[in-house]
Amino acid sequence: MGNAFVPRTDDELEFASAKLDAAVAVGAGLVASAAVSPFLVCVDRAVVAHAAGASPNGSLLRGISRAAGEFILKPKVAFSSPALWMVAGVYGATYAAANLSDVVGERTKADDNTKTTAKFVATTAANSGGSIMKDAAFARMFGAAAGAGAVAAAAGKACPLVVPPASYALFLARDCLTIGGAFIMPTTLAETLTRRGVAEGTAGNAAQFAAPPLMQLVCTPIHLLALNLVNSPGARLGERAAALARAGPSAFTARSLRMVPAYSVGGVLNKKLVEHGRAAVLRMGREWRGVRAWREEVRKRREQAWDAHRAAAVQHTSRIRVAFARIMPTGASAMGN
Repeated sequence: MGNAFVPRTDDELEFASAKLDAAVAVGAGLVASAAVSPFLVCVDRAVVAHAAGASPNGSLLRGISRAAGEFILKPKVAFSSPALWMVAGVYGATYAAANLSDVVGERTKADDNTKTTAKFVATTAANSGGSIMKDAAFARMFGAAAGAGAVAAAAGKACPLVVPPASYALFLARDCLTIGGAFIMPTTLAETLTRRGVAEGTAGNAAQFAAPPLMQLVCTPIHLLALNLVNSPGARLGERAAALARAGPSAFTARSLRMVPAYSVGGVLNKKLVEHGRAAVLRMGREWRGVRAWREEVRKRREQAWDAHRAAAVQHTSRIRVAFARIMPTGASAMGN
C-alpha cells in the first residue's frame, strides 16, 4: 500500500524474527482499521439508508452528519455499536491479510508476480467474506427493511428480509475491484509516476490517495444495484436504472470520500505503522544478537579464567608436592640417627 513494500535483505532476515514481523503485520492492520472505522461506518450507514430512500430529508450528507453526531452526543452507544465493530473487523482483517502476504512473500522469496497474485487473493478473501456479511447486515439494519420492519412490528406482522444471491455476487465483484484499486493499482501507478520523474515517496503517496477513489466510478453503480435488489426485489429494469441515476452522484461522492480514510489515509497509516514496527523488530533483533554475543563472550572469558585458575591451582599443588618430597627424606634420615 502506498510505496511498494520493501523486503528485508538476507542480512536483515538473520536478525529479524518472522514471528515478530507477523505480529507487527497484524497489529498495524488492527490499529489502522480502528483509527478510520468511525468515519467509515458513518458513510456506510448513510449510503445504505440513502439508497433505500430513508435518509433524513432525502439528504445523504444529513445522514452522514446524523451518524457522526452519535460519536459526539452518544459516544458510549456509538463505540459499542455492532455496526462499528463490523467495519473495524472487515478492514482490520483486510489490512492484516495484505501485510501478512508481504511477510510471507518476503520469507519465501517468491517472485513479484506470485507476490502480487497472492496479495490480491489474500486481501480479497479477507475483505469479501466479512464485507458481504457486513453489507447484508447493514441493509437489514439501516435500509428499507429497517423502516418496513418497524412498520410491520407496529402492525404485529413479520417482515423478513431476503438478500438475493445476485446481491451477494455483486458485492463480491465490487470487493474484488475495490481491493484491486486499493492494493494493486497504487503500486503500478506509483511506478508509472516514478518513471516520469516524480519522486518515489511523492509518487507512492499520490497513487495511494488517487487510485481507491477513482475505482469507485465502477464500484459505486455495482454497490447501488446490489442494494436495490434488496430494497426493491420486484422492480423493473427501468425502475432500477432510475433509482441508480438518482442515488448515483451523491453515493459516488460519498464512497469516493470513504475510500480516502479506508484505503488512502488508512493505507498510508498502515504502511507507516508497518515500517516503524519492522524497523523496531530489526533493531531489537540486532540488539538481542549483540546481547547474546556479549553473554557468550562473558561465558567464554569466565571459562578461560576458570581454566587458568584451575591450571594455576594444579601447578601450585604440584609444587607443594615436590617440596614435600624433598623435605620428607631429610626428615626421615634425621629420625634414624
